[in-house]
Amino acid sequence: MLVCALQTTIATLTFGQGISQLPALPDPEQMGRFHIGFIRYTPSLVLSNLGVDTNVFNELEDPKEDFTVSIGPKAEFWSRLGPRARLYGSTGIEYQYFQEYDSQRSFGTSNVVRLEKGRSLPSTRTLQRIAKATGPELVITFTRAA
Repeated sequence: MLVCALQTTIATLTFGQGISQLPALPDPEQMGRFHIGFIRYTPSLVLSNLGVDTNVFNELEDPKEDFTVSIGPKAEFWSRLGPRARLYGSTGIEYQYFQEYDSQRSFGTSNVVRLEKGRSLPSTRTLQRIAKATGPELVITFTRAA
């Protein structure tokens, strides 16, 4: 019981110190690598799910195993909508490759649109303020049925 209380106290002190010492975060619009007019964007190539799928068809008996990797382009974009609002979006296409079971190869998409609003977005510097500035979010994703 004493050990559990001591661990909780140490975790609380460590977490409390971590929050107050967070580094300043850059304004998301400044992170955009390119811009067209008032839209800033950053393209990237995403490589994920690299490894072995030990149950490709989700079978209880005799599961099939295969090497798989997902790869595709992605872009994040930001646009300021006045002094107190900003639009964030992310879109990407993903190709899911299976080495042996080519019937499982597929394309998928991922799209996110979020309206961020707050009292003073240009001074969004800490995680607490970012959490307060986050507004409604629309996420649309199409991927291979597992």
